[in-house]
Amino acid sequence: MTMREFVSTMFVSGKGIEIGALDCPLPVAAGVEVAYVDQYDTERLTELYHRFDTPMVHVSHICNGETLAGIDDGSQDFVIANHFIEHAQDPIRTLENFFRVLKDRGVIYLAIPDKRFTFDKDRQVTDFAHIWRDYTCGPSVSYDAHVKDFVLFAEHKTPEELRERVEVIQQTGYSIHYHVWSQHELFEMFHALQNVFSFEIDLFYHGSMEALIVLRKNFRGMPEILGTTIRDKADATGLLGCKIKRHLEEGRYGLALKMVESELPDGPAKEKLRIELLKKIGDGA
Repeated sequence: MTMREFVSTMFVSGKGIEIGALDCPLPVAAGVEVAYVDQYDTERLTELYHRFDTPMVHVSHICNGETLAGIDDGSQDFVIANHFIEHAQDPIRTLENFFRVLKDRGVIYLAIPDKRFTFDKDRQVTDFAHIWRDYTCGPSVSYDAHVKDFVLFAEHKTPEELRERVEVIQQTGYSIHYHVWSQHELFEMFHALQNVFSFEIDLFYHGSMEALIVLRKNFRGMPEILGTTIRDKADATGLLGCKIKRHLEEGRYGLALKMVESELPDGPAKEKLRIELLKKIGDGA
């Protein structure tokens, strides 16, 4: 039994989806029901990957794996995405959609390659500031740089070959590794994302070439504070409420105040929360 399969039997149960399985779906325990997601149907995948000797999975949901459009909120017990997140132009937005379709206590099962042991070994690791910029400003701000970096340092094309190869990738939509990580940066990234989404890291295992990561959606409810809920204060900004909540739970009132001042829309609710947080800081809470 491989480590992937062992982890699957430990954490994957119920009914869920796997994204981009192609001809190598994750083995699951008896009774587990998996529907497969891809941007192409099975026939098209077979044409594109005709060099593969094994058959493609039957695709049930044809959609972009980063958006999961058409898959209902809170409908899945698990989301499996092996060697997929590095292909996502906006990894945080992708994870946001994974969490969106999960039921409470549902799991995300990820296998992510360690760039040190792949054709990405000569590329610079992606730090958290970079993927946060892609999330807040949109991935288009980084797209050209990603493609050039991939062509030069993963495909090792010469500067003379660069322009032509970049144009081919852009015109065909060829899926590259937009982001690359080693073990250290992966761990830092998911730890930082606990300030954005409410989840637990059930497993972080690093094997010879990849990390296996299991995240469990854990909405404990927004805490009551100052006579109202943080989500009520931040309903116009979506995930901002989760980030503020994390700062409040861990007593980081200064960071919560900074986020309220810089990111919440102006209005009476923002001002009331700002004043009351200043009072907490002044009281030494």
